[in-house]
Amino acid sequence: MSLRKKLYGFFVVISLMSMGISCAKKADHIEKGPGVQADGDSSSLEGDGKNGEGENGAIEESEDAIIDKLDFSRIHFEYDQFSLTATAKAILDHHAELLKKYPRIKLKIVGHCDERGSNEFNLALGNKRAQEIKNYLANLGVDSARLITESLGEEQPIKLEKSEEAFALNRRGEFTAQK
Repeated sequence: MSLRKKLYGFFVVISLMSMGISCAKKADHIEKGPGVQADGDSSSLEGDGKNGEGENGAIEESEDAIIDKLDFSRIHFEYDQFSLTATAKAILDHHAELLKKYPRIKLKIVGHCDERGSNEFNLALGNKRAQEIKNYLANLGVDSARLITESLGEEQPIKLEKSEEAFALNRRGEFTAQK
């Protein structure tokens, strides 16, 4: 093999190696999203949900990441009632604080009932429960335009058995955060 071919081969190998090193360095700087490390290992999906910079260079969370983190616990009602218990009010106080902290998030409030009573009665009672929750949150300073209500009556029970425990679980208000 001639010296010229050897030198050409040597330069090709060096060029390819330097390109590989350059690409590897660039890959270290590629942001692959929450929970995915630069080397592509996504086994640890602990993502911080941060995806952009806001004013003053501070990193802000996306609305989707915020919604995923929000915990809107359900509340329960007494039999044939739509008034809020002390426990329900404490939970709703927490919900109001979250909603005030994230003013672009909307909250869907769904009223549910146990199976006792007619469908019409339970739909009306579920609506009263959802409206009572909405009014309580609005009185705590949450813009009522951000609160959407719905009644499902007895249509989506948590427990199907006919027991006081099941009935108590099914008489509830549930929440879904939305953009």
